[in-house]
Amino acid sequence: MKEGYKLEIVTRFKKIRKIDEIACMIEKQLSSDTKINSKHTITKSLKIALRKGSRCTLFLLRQDAALVAFAFSNTCSGIESGSDYLWLNELYVEENYRKRGIGSYFIQEIEKWAINNNIVYLACITGNANIIAQNLYEKNGFEIKDITWVDKNLLMNKDKMV
Repeated sequence: MKEGYKLEIVTRFKKIRKIDEIACMIEKQLSSDTKINSKHTITKSLKIALRKGSRCTLFLLRQDAALVAFAFSNTCSGIESGSDYLWLNELYVEENYRKRGIGSYFIQEIEKWAINNNIVYLACITGNANIIAQNLYEKNGFEIKDITWVDKNLLMNKDKMV
């Protein structure tokens, strides 16, 4: 472990300390066009995501007591991977900690955790214009591929369903 840094792994909401600090950092990371952009909504979303029976994990990286990075993931099972894989939904490093190797260190610690939990594959997405994130992932052994993201908001179409 990097000197002075501590990885905190949270799998249940009730184990979260300093929810306001975490919600504030998540709020910074989320884009302004998402509907999940208030501390209240973020807290509510974390409570749902980290409920009993969930396979979500919140990774927190602290230097001394200060929160410097977070990542949020889902453990999934896939036919293609032949086992469990980790979908990294979010990864964020505070701006004043960037360009110090913290992102790479954080990814490596998450990978160690995943391997220790029999997870064989790690996947995530980033925007086409986010060259900094792409470089970070590529530097850490990820393959950058062209994909088309396909999604559907079921709540918006709920009234149209029979």
